[in-house]
Amino acid sequence: DYRRTKGKPVETFRAQLRDILAKINPAGVETVAATGSAARLPAKLLGIPFINEVAAQAAAITHLYPDIQNATVIEMGGQDSKLIFLHNEPGAGRVKDFALNTVCAAGTGSFLDQQADRLGINIENDKDKVIPDEIYALFPVLWDMRRRKGGNLSGGQQQQLAISRALVTNPKVLLLDEPTEGIQPSIIKDIAKALNEIRRMRGITIIVSEQVLSFALDVADRLFVIEGGRLVYETARADTDIDRIKHYLSV
Repeated sequence: DYRRTKGKPVETFRAQLRDILAKINPAGVETVAATGSAARLPAKLLGIPFINEVAAQAAAITHLYPDIQNATVIEMGGQDSKLIFLHNEPGAGRVKDFALNTVCAAGTGSFLDQQADRLGINIENDKDKVIPDEIYALFPVLWDMRRRKGGNLSGGQQQQLAISRALVTNPKVLLLDEPTEGIQPSIIKDIAKALNEIRRMRGITIIVSEQVLSFALDVADRLFVIEGGRLVYETARADTDIDRIKHYLSV
């Protein structure tokens, strides 16, 4: 049973424990132990032993799958990810080798969970999510490529996919960092048209960092030119001095 602590781990643990005891007969429990990155405190509170996660998983696999001689465990946990190789022996599971995630900071799973919750995405029922029809209306090519992996799309298609992924989170502000970089002119026009349609349909603010002046003029109500970290020019689109902006953009 997955439950978020919301900054109150002890209270959450107690509530979880009460729910567990309500579902089982405590008289039938022979042994209790705690495992996991945050299990030392519950173990201390209950006066029960703390068991290393890798050892606990080895024992669990041996108990649940006694007929499997060799097993591989891949786990994405709240604090790290693990790869464990087990060899089942009579009465015990022996750990042949294991590796912990040493690249990402602690909180791998919980970080993803918190960000999904902040964006209003329910990752527990992700398979039930439906892509809004308006996404395919804005970017028809994504419908044609919907069976293809994102990494196999062209640069322009990947940019349209990136914008679509942002839109399904229902943002109040859409930030785009050089969306035209490496994209062919025809796709640039399609993206500009889509951004104007997004703004019209959703009424959201769109902030674009861009060096292609023609694209900026197509999508922006106001233009700001930054040079050397300083704001050097600001104008409404209707009052834009194109030659002056081109002077800043020239190398």
